[in-house]
Amino acid sequence: MAGSWIIDQVSRLAEVCPEQVAIEDSTEGVTTYLDLLSLAHSQARVLSKFGIEKGDLVVLQGELSLNQIVNYLALWSLEAAFCPIQKDVGAEYLDLIFKVTNAKLFISESNIQLLNQPGDCPPSEGL
Repeated sequence: MAGSWIIDQVSRLAEVCPEQVAIEDSTEGVTTYLDLLSLAHSQARVLSKFGIEKGDLVVLQGELSLNQIVNYLALWSLEAAFCPIQKDVGAEYLDLIFKVTNAKLFISESNIQLLNQPGDCPPSEGL
């Protein structure tokens, strides 16, 4: 699985060169490999509390950022999958994504919502 290979590489780099810059983001600044791995493990614990486990699908809405990369790593470490979508899609498109994918969780830049039933959709207001 490609995700586990990436997690293994980040873990190796966090061990070998923990203070080396992994990500430089104009908003978040500099993140080292050790910090990136720590953030990913923390997020994996949060996602586990939402019931995310191997084989689950999570919809991630937002632009590529440190937070999104942390979500990718966390989900890969849990052996879950994700469906990334842009933040400026309409409510109809979101509704379609939720119905087609049967995602278990929806994460946007300002919201985490558990989708209890297959095809559940979070409220369209404010998205």
